[in-house]
Amino acid sequence: MAGLALPATPQSRTIYHAGIPPSVRCAEMVGSSEDASLPLLRTCQAAMHDQAALRPVRAASMVNTGIVLMRRGETGKALDLFDRALALNDDLDGVTVNIAAAQIRAGAPEAALGTLADIKTLAPEFQAAAFHNRALANWELGHLEPAYLDLRAALSIDPGYEPAREAISHFRLVPDGQDMASR
Repeated sequence: MAGLALPATPQSRTIYHAGIPPSVRCAEMVGSSEDASLPLLRTCQAAMHDQAALRPVRAASMVNTGIVLMRRGETGKALDLFDRALALNDDLDGVTVNIAAAQIRAGAPEAALGTLADIKTLAPEFQAAAFHNRALANWELGHLEPAYLDLRAALSIDPGYEPAREAISHFRLVPDGQDMASR
Protein backbone atom coordinates (compact mmCIF):
# COMPACT_ATOMS: atom_id res chain seq x y z
CA MET A 1 0.00 0.00 0.00
CA ALA A 2 1.36 3.37 -0.99
CA GLY A 3 1.56 6.19 1.51
CA LEU A 4 -0.62 9.24 1.08
CA ALA A 5 1.21 12.57 0.90
CA LEU A 6 -0.74 15.59 2.05
CA PRO A 7 0.37 19.17 1.52
CA ALA A 8 1.41 21.01 4.61
CA THR A 9 -1.23 23.49 5.72
CA PRO A 10 -1.10 25.98 8.53
CA GLN A 11 -2.81 24.66 11.61
CA SER A 12 -2.47 27.78 13.71
CA ARG A 13 -1.70 31.45 13.23
CA THR A 14 0.06 31.60 16.57
CA ILE A 15 3.77 32.24 16.31
CA TYR A 16 5.93 30.89 19.07
CA HIS A 17 9.23 32.65 19.59
CA ALA A 18 12.30 30.69 20.45
CA GLY A 19 14.12 32.81 22.96
CA ILE A 20 13.35 36.44 23.68
CA PRO A 21 10.80 38.15 21.38
CA PRO A 22 12.10 41.13 19.36
CA SER A 23 9.81 43.52 21.26
CA VAL A 24 11.44 42.57 24.56
CA ARG A 25 14.99 42.72 23.15
CA CYS A 26 14.20 46.12 21.60
CA ALA A 27 12.69 47.55 24.79
CA GLU A 28 15.54 46.29 26.97
CA MET A 29 18.23 47.74 24.71
CA VAL A 30 16.50 51.09 24.20
CA GLY A 31 15.89 51.44 27.93
CA SER A 32 19.34 50.43 29.09
CA SER A 33 21.65 52.31 26.75
CA GLU A 34 22.01 55.10 24.23
CA ASP A 35 22.52 52.53 21.47
CA ALA A 36 21.58 53.63 17.97
CA SER A 37 23.14 50.75 16.09
CA LEU A 38 21.74 49.27 12.90
CA PRO A 39 21.24 45.84 14.57
CA LEU A 40 19.12 47.45 17.31
CA LEU A 41 17.15 49.42 14.72
CA ARG A 42 16.45 46.20 12.81
CA THR A 43 15.38 44.40 15.99
CA CYS A 44 12.97 47.22 16.85
CA GLN A 45 11.62 47.33 13.30
CA ALA A 46 11.01 43.57 13.41
CA ALA A 47 9.13 44.04 16.69
CA MET A 48 6.88 46.79 15.34
CA HIS A 49 6.02 44.68 12.27
CA ASP A 50 5.32 41.50 14.29
CA GLN A 51 1.67 40.83 13.45
CA ALA A 52 1.49 38.18 16.17
CA ALA A 53 2.13 40.85 18.81
CA LEU A 54 -0.74 42.70 20.43
CA ARG A 55 -1.46 46.24 19.25
CA PRO A 56 -0.10 47.88 22.42
CA VAL A 57 3.15 45.90 22.05
CA ARG A 58 3.51 46.90 18.40
CA ALA A 59 2.76 50.53 19.29
CA ALA A 60 5.38 50.49 22.06
CA SER A 61 7.84 48.94 19.59
CA MET A 62 7.09 51.81 17.18
CA VAL A 63 7.96 54.27 19.94
CA ASN A 64 11.20 52.39 20.69
CA THR A 65 12.06 52.32 16.98
CA GLY A 66 11.39 56.07 16.90
CA ILE A 67 13.77 56.57 19.81
CA VAL A 68 16.52 54.69 17.95
CA LEU A 69 15.84 56.74 14.81
CA MET A 70 15.96 59.95 16.86
CA ARG A 71 19.34 58.90 18.29
CA ARG A 72 20.52 58.35 14.71
CA GLY A 73 19.45 61.92 13.80
CA GLU A 74 16.41 60.84 11.80
CA THR A 75 13.92 63.01 13.70
CA GLY A 76 11.37 63.26 10.88
CA LYS A 77 11.07 59.48 10.69
CA ALA A 78 10.95 59.30 14.48
CA LEU A 79 8.09 61.81 14.67
CA ASP A 80 6.20 59.86 12.00
CA LEU A 81 6.55 56.65 14.02
CA PHE A 82 5.42 58.37 17.22
CA ASP A 83 2.28 59.54 15.39
CA ARG A 84 1.68 56.05 13.99
CA ALA A 85 2.12 54.55 17.46
CA LEU A 86 -0.48 56.92 18.89
CA ALA A 87 -2.87 56.01 16.05
CA LEU A 88 -2.40 52.33 16.90
CA ASN A 89 -2.72 52.82 20.66
CA ASP A 90 -3.64 56.23 22.07
CA ASP A 91 -2.81 55.09 25.62
CA LEU A 92 0.94 55.70 25.36
CA ASP A 93 1.46 58.25 28.11
CA GLY A 94 5.22 58.69 27.76
CA VAL A 95 5.24 59.20 23.99
CA THR A 96 4.68 62.95 24.42
CA VAL A 97 8.09 63.21 26.10
CA ASN A 98 9.66 61.51 23.07
CA ILE A 99 7.72 63.69 20.64
CA ALA A 100 9.00 66.80 22.40
CA ALA A 101 12.58 65.46 22.37
CA ALA A 102 12.34 64.85 18.62
CA GLN A 103 10.85 68.31 18.08
CA ILE A 104 13.74 69.91 19.98
CA ARG A 105 16.29 67.89 18.00
CA ALA A 106 14.51 68.89 14.77
CA GLY A 107 14.91 72.58 15.66
CA ALA A 108 11.29 73.14 16.65
CA PRO A 109 11.45 74.11 20.35
CA GLU A 110 8.18 76.07 20.09
CA ALA A 111 6.39 72.88 19.04
CA ALA A 112 7.99 71.05 21.98
CA LEU A 113 6.64 73.68 24.38
CA GLY A 114 3.15 73.08 22.98
CA THR A 115 3.57 69.32 23.29
CA LEU A 116 4.61 69.67 26.94
CA ALA A 117 2.12 72.37 27.89
CA ASP A 118 0.42 70.23 30.54
CA ILE A 119 3.07 68.06 32.17
CA LYS A 120 1.06 67.42 35.33
CA THR A 121 -1.36 65.23 33.29
CA LEU A 122 1.47 62.79 32.50
CA ALA A 123 2.10 59.75 34.65
CA PRO A 124 4.56 60.58 37.45
CA GLU A 125 7.32 58.40 35.98
CA PHE A 126 7.47 60.64 32.88
CA GLN A 127 7.29 64.04 34.56
CA ALA A 128 10.99 64.55 35.36
CA ALA A 129 11.96 63.86 31.73
CA ALA A 130 9.11 66.08 30.53
CA PHE A 131 10.23 69.01 32.71
CA HIS A 132 13.79 68.46 31.50
CA ASN A 133 12.72 68.49 27.84
CA ARG A 134 10.59 71.59 28.34
CA ALA A 135 13.59 73.25 30.01
CA LEU A 136 15.73 72.44 26.98
CA ALA A 137 13.11 73.93 24.65
CA ASN A 138 12.91 77.11 26.77
CA TRP A 139 16.69 77.29 26.97
CA GLU A 140 17.02 77.01 23.19
CA LEU A 141 14.54 79.90 22.84
CA GLY A 142 16.50 82.02 25.33
CA HIS A 143 13.82 81.76 28.05
CA LEU A 144 16.30 81.13 30.83
CA GLU A 145 14.13 81.61 33.91
CA PRO A 146 11.43 79.13 32.82
CA ALA A 147 14.21 76.73 31.75
CA TYR A 148 15.83 76.94 35.18
CA LEU A 149 12.49 76.51 36.97
CA ASP A 150 11.67 73.43 34.87
CA LEU A 151 15.05 71.90 35.69
CA ARG A 152 14.39 72.50 39.39
CA ALA A 153 10.96 70.87 38.96
CA ALA A 154 12.57 67.85 37.29
CA LEU A 155 15.04 67.53 40.17
CA SER A 156 12.34 67.92 42.80
CA ILE A 157 10.57 64.93 41.23
CA ASP A 158 13.74 62.89 40.75
CA PRO A 159 16.81 64.31 42.54
CA GLY A 160 19.04 61.79 40.80
CA TYR A 161 17.87 62.57 37.26
CA GLU A 162 21.29 63.06 35.66
CA PRO A 163 20.26 64.96 32.49
CA ALA A 164 18.60 67.66 34.63
CA ARG A 165 21.52 67.72 37.09
CA GLU A 166 23.95 68.23 34.22
CA ALA A 167 21.82 70.92 32.56
CA ILE A 168 21.23 72.93 35.74
CA SER A 169 24.99 73.00 36.38
CA HIS A 170 25.24 75.47 33.47
CA PHE A 171 23.12 78.04 35.29
CA ARG A 172 24.44 80.66 37.68
CA LEU A 173 22.03 82.67 39.78
CA VAL A 174 22.62 86.38 40.20
CA PRO A 175 20.77 88.66 42.59
CA ASP A 176 17.88 90.68 41.16
CA GLY A 177 19.01 93.93 39.64
CA GLN A 178 22.60 92.81 39.18
CA ASP A 179 23.85 92.71 35.62
CA MET A 180 25.81 89.63 34.54
CA ALA A 181 28.21 91.84 32.55
CA SER A 182 29.31 93.62 35.73
CA ARG A 183 30.50 90.38 37.32
